[in-house]
Amino acid sequence: MGKIKIFSELKSGKVSFEGSRVRNKEIGSLTVNAHPTLTDRIQIKSNRVFKRNSSTDYRVFFRRLNINRIQNEAGQDLVATLGMDRDAVIAYVQVQITKPIVTEYFEYNPITDRLEANKNIEVKKHGFFIGGKYKMASGNSNLYYEDLATKGNSYPVMGEVFDQSLAENQVAGAGTSTPKMRVFGDYQAIPLGGSPVNDTAIGYDGDNFFPFNISGVGITTRAGEAIAATQKLKYEIIVEGISVYIQYLDNGAIAVNEDITWYFDH
Repeated sequence: MGKIKIFSELKSGKVSFEGSRVRNKEIGSLTVNAHPTLTDRIQIKSNRVFKRNSSTDYRVFFRRLNINRIQNEAGQDLVATLGMDRDAVIAYVQVQITKPIVTEYFEYNPITDRLEANKNIEVKKHGFFIGGKYKMASGNSNLYYEDLATKGNSYPVMGEVFDQSLAENQVAGAGTSTPKMRVFGDYQAIPLGGSPVNDTAIGYDGDNFFPFNISGVGITTRAGEAIAATQKLKYEIIVEGISVYIQYLDNGAIAVNEDITWYFDH
């Protein structure tokens, strides 16, 4: 029996099985497992296509694939050359069928001098940087544009158009929202949940409500225990189970009852 190269690429979105009669399959459409009785074999199945005349059993592409036949894209034997056992071979195949190399999402276009992505890109946490001059950053429902030179943050005027395919949004006055904007005032400090008490440590829980609109630019809290310079503090905001903001503080050593103040980076 000949060798089979198993590898995937994001440009095509396919898993290849070179050297076999099995056609390329879509990434994410397969599963791999150890053969239930043969210690040097694995099975590769579909997780989308059922066997003929069955609505419960998925189609099997490799029923007793010998791990000694499997190679990577470079033609290296996973077992003989790379010294993998069956568990390692299964882990390799699992990566290929579910999580290919991320860099293959991108391709450099020498004509436009741009890096092009063939998949949608989601930017989380600290925003999207543009040309070393601007940063777009989201904090839950807010979107700010920061001038990295002046550190000025702009909040754009935004209106909304709702889903026009829904009948309720086609009614006059119901399909759009009034544009929203913000007018900012001077810096001021506002107590958040009361004043700290030295030599105490109370776990914070609950919501804070203010009788006016507020945009938080930073926060001060008091240490209830000593923090070594080798430790790093992490500040995170989670809204409805979604992490919308993370900031790691350059805190250094902090003593008990010492105030910790940091300003948000967006």
